[in-house]
Amino acid sequence: MQRQLMVRADSVCQVRVEGKAKGSGFLLFDKFILTNAHVIKDFYNRHTKQLTQNVTVSFCFEDVESLVDSVPVKPEVVVFNYNMYDTGFYYDWALLELDSAKNIPCGLLEHFATPPQSRGGICIIGHPDGGVKKTDTCHTIPGDESETVALDRYKAYQHLVTKLYFGPFEEARLKNQSTDLSYDTCFYYGSSGSPVFNEFCNVVAMHTGGYVYETEARKGQTQSFIEYAQPLSRILPRIILHIVERRDDVLEAYLQYTSDHPERKATWDQLKEEVVRIGNMQNCPTIVKEFLERYGRHNQSEDMDTD
Repeated sequence: MQRQLMVRADSVCQVRVEGKAKGSGFLLFDKFILTNAHVIKDFYNRHTKQLTQNVTVSFCFEDVESLVDSVPVKPEVVVFNYNMYDTGFYYDWALLELDSAKNIPCGLLEHFATPPQSRGGICIIGHPDGGVKKTDTCHTIPGDESETVALDRYKAYQHLVTKLYFGPFEEARLKNQSTDLSYDTCFYYGSSGSPVFNEFCNVVAMHTGGYVYETEARKGQTQSFIEYAQPLSRILPRIILHIVERRDDVLEAYLQYTSDHPERKATWDQLKEEVVRIGNMQNCPTIVKEFLERYGRHNQSEDMDTD
């Protein structure tokens, strides 16, 4: 397991804005980086869908003495979703496109899996506090227990808490923790966008944040009661629906990626069904039809190649 994680850690990167560390991310497929939308939201123009400052990623910042190689990110953001909806669900992810696919690691999409349904061991790989690449292993907290755990910890420490950072997004997350992956990690700022791996080294979620507080003893430094990640099973179908509608080139790259990994066909088919379910729920029949036709053509050509 350790050896597999070391290999997959190569696909984890630090996201930098004008050379300064802002968060973490990972190569999803081809030359596309998945990270949290809040990592870049202050440098993103929603009208033009463009980054307003230079963004780069580094896959090799693993030692303070190492030379950092930065790969430029294209100004146009493929997907940016930072919203809270009437249902109480929140979305916080962005898909970035690298300027070049030369000399970059493999994408982690082929190792995608659904999160554990109960308590289980996980490993997070990222760049906490803007530092070098690190790992942290911990155990998940079942979704139906996470709100209770967070509130219990708040009650235990409330005599020390001088400031509680609970806005609308945090309240929505607490109410819908059953769909998130909750845990207790030492990863804080700078680790947003880190991939979360299960006990089988499959990537199941993206680390997003925690329920943050500040104490008098550590004024100016925040801590978390509990941390959480968004499952990739929630993120990926919505990204696919978006690129079907707006980025044909990215859709083609995704479909080619699935064709290049036929051993995961059951996973791709399962993901396809979820895209259809969500697309129908959102009343997007044209988008669903286009996706199914394109997906079918790729599968058909793959089958013909193997006959």
